[in-house]
Amino acid sequence: RLSQFTLKLFRRLKETFGADADIGFREGGYLILAGEAGLPILKANHETQVAEGADIAFEDAGQLARRFPWLSVEGISAGAYGRSGEGWFDAHALLTLFRKALRDRKIDFITASATGISREGNRVTAVSLD
Repeated sequence: RLSQFTLKLFRRLKETFGADADIGFREGGYLILAGEAGLPILKANHETQVAEGADIAFEDAGQLARRFPWLSVEGISAGAYGRSGEGWFDAHALLTLFRKALRDRKIDFITASATGISREGNRVTAVSLD
């Protein structure tokens, strides 16, 4: 779910942070492969991801060979292919963008070590600094 939230944020970055907001986000898929021993884990992970709304195809070795003709499927039982909603970005550019947005809102940055955390139930109410 965190990844889905982040994807929505990245897709509307310019709308949220302005026309110059660019973190080099490139949406592309991924491919996780498994041999016979890893097949149960791959299947379980795929089921969990699909149940959470991820766009992931589960393909056997033959299907993979047709989709990716350059891929040797020797020793491969199956793969999980993320068709959309995945990608890469410039993490430093994202950090810079967030910091600028906070500074524009007059948020102060404090550099210190946390020495204690006060809570009420599951809610953090204060952080003690050195």
